[in-house]
Amino acid sequence: MPTYIEHVVTEIVPQGGSPTSGGDESGDKRWREAEQLQSVLKRMERQERRLSAGAFDD
Repeated sequence: MPTYIEHVVTEIVPQGGSPTSGGDESGDKRWREAEQLQSVLKRMERQERRLSAGAFDD
């Protein structure tokens, strides 16, 4: 069954890039917060893998 969409609005921001929205300061703040959160999550994951026991039982 075909589906027709008249109007779709999306915002696409490349990962690791910067937002292209002009002077929207609130968007810049949200972007920085998202980048910081992503960085923290990556560090936590890396730390968890580093400290995991692997094949050993704790």
